[in-house]
Amino acid sequence: MVLHITNGDSVGGGLKAAGLDGDVLCWKDVLHDGPVPADLSLEELSAVRAGFLSGRGAGSLEAVRAEFARRDAMLRAAKAYSEVLLWFEHDLYDQLQLIQILDWFAGNGVGWSDVRLVQSHDYLGNMDGGALRAAYETGRRVTREQFFLARDAWAAFRAPAPVPLAVYLNRNPHLPCLGPALRRFAEEYPSTRDGLSRTGRAILEMASEGVEGRDGMFAAFSRREDPVFMSDWSFYWRLEQLQQGRQPLLDGALKLTRKGRAVLDGEVDRIAGEGIDLWLGGVHLTGEDSPWRWDSESARFVSRP
Repeated sequence: MVLHITNGDSVGGGLKAAGLDGDVLCWKDVLHDGPVPADLSLEELSAVRAGFLSGRGAGSLEAVRAEFARRDAMLRAAKAYSEVLLWFEHDLYDQLQLIQILDWFAGNGVGWSDVRLVQSHDYLGNMDGGALRAAYETGRRVTREQFFLARDAWAAFRAPAPVPLAVYLNRNPHLPCLGPALRRFAEEYPSTRDGLSRTGRAILEMASEGVEGRDGMFAAFSRREDPVFMSDWSFYWRLEQLQQGRQPLLDGALKLTRKGRAVLDGEVDRIAGEGIDLWLGGVHLTGEDSPWRWDSESARFVSRP
């Protein structure tokens, strides 16, 4: 019996419709949003993630905890399967799930020869049965080097400072989609230029250009991203953050405020005088000035004293 592990219900349903036998485990967690602290077991981390997701409206705490418990129990039963087949895309959402799962397998005695990876450079949820069956044929055994890389990158992502992550922002032949995905994650750090993340700056630019409504903004934002990794759920959360604080950057109609215009023009820093309280993987940014910024010109993390 085969265990298929993939990113969500749409792909899981597609695998069954394609006639690919086996059980399906959908690994539904938006790891690029909220806390992913280090030194926690799978179940302990799931409790943290359930609290964050429930707090963001993903369901009652009891329901989200129960879903994570079912997910984790199914993963722990993976040794009972003759083979595990991982189906993941090239974007940040999927790549973080992939390295979390590979890290768990590597640390829990699942033999390297028992796991195969279908690394898709297209969106699995858009594929019909024929395309999924063709993708199935591309699956390759996960190598020793891939397991080691995933373990190290997952630990770096969960570290309390971003410095270890910098090593993994470039393309690596063993997991070629991982470096570009993590580089996109780094761009969600406050910029040294204005304190805005790449997504935050895009939102203000779209507001300045007259894009209207949160659905219109999400559609326009998605056209800017390649690959697309962010769901509307994550995007709307970022919109809300820009509407909050002592001096919001957007008003209730998603129009630029005076401060929003000043930040977009580079006259004022987003965080100075406002503060920040944001988790990015294992890094918790707090206070009146973020201790870590992303310098897009030098492509590196910068510590601000």
